[in-house]
Amino acid sequence: MPPSIDAADRDSLLRAAAARRGLLQNETFVAIRYGVAVRSETEAAATCSIHTARWQQLLERHRGMVEMTLKTVVGSGPARPPIEHVASGREYLTALRRLRREREVDPAFRTGVSELLLGLAEDHRWRPRDDGSWEVAFLIARNRLGEIVAKGAELKASFPSIPFLLSGPWPLEVFGDEA
Repeated sequence: MPPSIDAADRDSLLRAAAARRGLLQNETFVAIRYGVAVRSETEAAATCSIHTARWQQLLERHRGMVEMTLKTVVGSGPARPPIEHVASGREYLTALRRLRREREVDPAFRTGVSELLLGLAEDHRWRPRDDGSWEVAFLIARNRLGEIVAKGAELKASFPSIPFLLSGPWPLEVFGDEA
């Protein structure tokens, strides 16, 4: 039996991050979210084979594009309901969903994001995150990365009191889930 692979090992993570950066310099690719560890090229091919036709369509549709993300904290209240006030797991999850729906992105900031960043995007998706913050993922042409950085600085100057993280480029992750 081959030795097990510790996908969370620091060296494994650093090698994966370096490979990802190298690939992104030249190509768009589909990230395997919540990935798996494989021991060989054959095992990797077998693991991925059920997805390759869909991934090929995504890559053709989004050729030359990369994902960017902007994450922002919202509200000042708790991100999770107090566990001592719920009687069951179902009740907790219901309270959690209600609390997350109540935490919205500042409308002026959301407009600023739309005007400054999303105007450069081919597509975008706003999503609540598990920690109570919000994220917008968007697709841009690789050759517009410099514009995004400049627009991010402009957004920060326009909204200095709203913390956010603009990051990327990333492989197709959010948009890699498309059917």
